[in-house]
Amino acid sequence: MKTKNLAIAPKVFLILLVFLVMVSGCSSSDDTVAPPEPEEIENTPESEEAEEPEELEVPEEAEEPEEVEPFTSIVERIETTDELSLFAEALAKTDLAETLNGEGPFTVFAPTDAAVQQLFVLLGDEYNSFDDFGNIIERQILSEILLGHIVAGNITSDDFVAGSLPTLLPDDAIEFIPIENTFVIKDASDVRANFVSFDLEASNGTVHTIDKILIPQKALALVD
Repeated sequence: MKTKNLAIAPKVFLILLVFLVMVSGCSSSDDTVAPPEPEEIENTPESEEAEEPEELEVPEEAEEPEEVEPFTSIVERIETTDELSLFAEALAKTDLAETLNGEGPFTVFAPTDAAVQQLFVLLGDEYNSFDDFGNIIERQILSEILLGHIVAGNITSDDFVAGSLPTLLPDDAIEFIPIENTFVIKDASDVRANFVSFDLEASNGTVHTIDKILIPQKALALVD
């Protein structure tokens, strides 16, 4: 009996061993963790265009400054000032227009049309315009009167000071007299001239307008 049992024992052991191997194989296969599936990567279609960068605004070219016309000459300034039309006529009757178109500089104290009309009234019925200064003596007197309104140099209102100021008429001068915050001009007559406007700029000087014609000593006899 013992011999028979011993013969059976190896067979039983072999069966148990196979059974254990099968059990361990199944257990290990159940415990194996499957690797994660890779996530799908969305491919950007090549047809989609990249966003275009915003266009930078190109600054507009700066506008070129307008050309500033140079100041006109004293004669042109007088001719283009409405209230000095009669004074412009007087200059045209003499050769002083050519003088005032020169390099200068000059300063002109120009009487307004109203002031010139007062002179005609003062002279009487024989003088209604500068055309009535017909003969040589009258034109000479007219030229002397006009020279008495012109001084050498460019004198603006900021340069006014009390005192005597020589004119272009030989041996003649006008006097600046301070009164309140301004000046009046004294000529050979008893009536002072008041300023109407100041500093009309010209390329060769300055024009100031006044409310009377300045009478030099040489022409005083004509007025009287």
